[in-house]
Amino acid sequence: MKKIYNEILNQIETKRIITVAGRPAVGKTAFTVSLLEEAVKERNAEVVYFSLERNEDDFRNSFNLTNNSIKIIDNAVTIDEIENVCTRIKAERSLDIIVVDYLQLIELKNVGISAKDRFSIVLDRLLNLSKALNITILTISQLCRDVDIRNDHKPELEDIKKFGLLDEKSDMVVFLYPDRDDKLIINLAKQKLS
Repeated sequence: MKKIYNEILNQIETKRIITVAGRPAVGKTAFTVSLLEEAVKERNAEVVYFSLERNEDDFRNSFNLTNNSIKIIDNAVTIDEIENVCTRIKAERSLDIIVVDYLQLIELKNVGISAKDRFSIVLDRLLNLSKALNITILTISQLCRDVDIRNDHKPELEDIKKFGLLDEKSDMVVFLYPDRDDKLIINLAKQKLS
């Protein structure tokens, strides 16, 4: 585990969008929290974590998170709110990494557009936010159900393509999935060279 953390952290400062993806209950959030704690400890990273599923107390209790260098935001659910919070924090202090947990829950005010278009707009705005504030954005994402019918349950980049071309717009993609013995596999499926 330490090796994969180092592999990601060694490049995290040069990436715009990093995606951690897996099916429900595979451990995406736990993996990401451990990665962030390592980033804070080893790189003195300033982190903001947008928790779109749980409130801050539940989140900290669930993952035994006591590190206050990881700021939890539990009341921003739209892309506008996420942009506003990040811009305000960046103006007040250092900000290196933001996490969105998870991508599919980000709301967009536009109505009457397809889910694929919604994801694409959200991703483009996250990418622009990363460039404007010079930060790394780590998105946690679900996978489409196709992976469940494969014998080895191994995710492919195609499994996140429908989420606004997430496979193409991510600089790095990390897949989490169980093997046949239910052991967690961590697969660094994509690394875009800087």
